[in-house]
Amino acid sequence: MRVSGGINLGMFQDKVLGPVVGWTRNYHAYYFSDFTDGSLWCPIGKSSAIDMMHVSMHVTDALDPFETKLHEIMKEPGARIGYTYDLGDQFEHLITCTKVLSADESTGAATVLAGAMRCPNEDGH
Repeated sequence: MRVSGGINLGMFQDKVLGPVVGWTRNYHAYYFSDFTDGSLWCPIGKSSAIDMMHVSMHVTDALDPFETKLHEIMKEPGARIGYTYDLGDQFEHLITCTKVLSADESTGAATVLAGAMRCPNEDGH
């Protein structure tokens, strides 16, 4: 995928990651993890996802994903963050930055560049 570094993590989940894998909007909770310092971003108190009642089993303290932009944590090629979706099934993903483009090269649009297969269906135990 190619996305603008100016997108915040909340919108990245809602408008890019969820739709790309075919998941229902705002259905399950999620969080992002920064492997360099252990920071977590989760929309605690801002989500009506069906599994938010389980958030305290996975996240005790979190930053607001709508207040952090992707470029703030994915600063250079090789940077990685974790993305966990569905606090019951715990679908874990590794997101890796492969290239950083200049602001002049950014269109602000999210583009799928390649892919194979698909993530599991929601509640598809």
